[in-house]
Amino acid sequence: MNLSMVTCLMWWSGTTA
Repeated sequence: MNLSMVTCLMWWSGTTA
């Protein structure tokens, strides 16, 4: 997994949550 991918997922999760 790429770090950018993880960051994007974390950001996306924070936006949806």
